[in-house]
Amino acid sequence: MIELKKTEYYEMSHSDLDQLVEEHLGFNPECVACWEMGNDSSKTVSISKKLDKYDKEDLELILKDGEQYGCKLRNGYSAPRLCMVELCRMGIIPEGNYLIAICW
Repeated sequence: MIELKKTEYYEMSHSDLDQLVEEHLGFNPECVACWEMGNDSSKTVSISKKLDKYDKEDLELILKDGEQYGCKLRNGYSAPRLCMVELCRMGIIPEGNYLIAICW
């Protein structure tokens, strides 16, 4: 028998996330482009304040110049997630699981 796991998520749209990052970090991370997501889809992201060595290095680049580095990081796929981690470290969003709705 398959075991199902119930998980709680904070939900927001990709455009709200882009706007939140722009307001607090000064650039638009263009989540849809970085995550290469299609219309009417969603992305789940787990956010914790803890970062490994590589995430710390990438986050430093993003905070230095998000417009330049954004999706061009060693792992561009993670750029929006790292922006969310920084928002969490700033106390703007809580740690936890997020469901990002992609719709345009």
